[in-house]
Amino acid sequence: MKKCLEKHICQDCINYARHQKQLDHSHLLSFLKAYPTSDYTTFGNLIIPHNNFYNFIYELENIFIKLFPSISIKNGVGSKLRLHFSNVPYSHPCKLFDKSFLLNLYIRLRIFTAVKFLNRTLLQEKKLKNRKLTILSHL
Repeated sequence: MKKCLEKHICQDCINYARHQKQLDHSHLLSFLKAYPTSDYTTFGNLIIPHNNFYNFIYELENIFIKLFPSISIKNGVGSKLRLHFSNVPYSHPCKLFDKSFLLNLYIRLRIFTAVKFLNRTLLQEKKLKNRKLTILSHL
């Protein structure tokens, strides 16, 4: 959400991005990252967006987890993921909000992290036989 606010900022977008006023355990990651600041605010610069945003990202994550293993071995991974992601509904109060920027950002981030963690697990394989087996299982 913060990167989207760097691209387009208006009062509707700011209100939407800072919708949550209270921390609870339903936003566990945000709850753990929050810290008291010198001006005694709970969030500091941490942005806790609307639940619709969380639900949208959650749906994108489910689609990515389901499709990435089969799509990753083909050409045009990003465009194929984008095609599937474009079917996920998302409504933002600002008419000028760039949903395509958000989708592209999410796709780049998730492909990067998936490859990063796959490479990390491959490097941790001690035996060459297990490493080859892991590589072949992803083909």
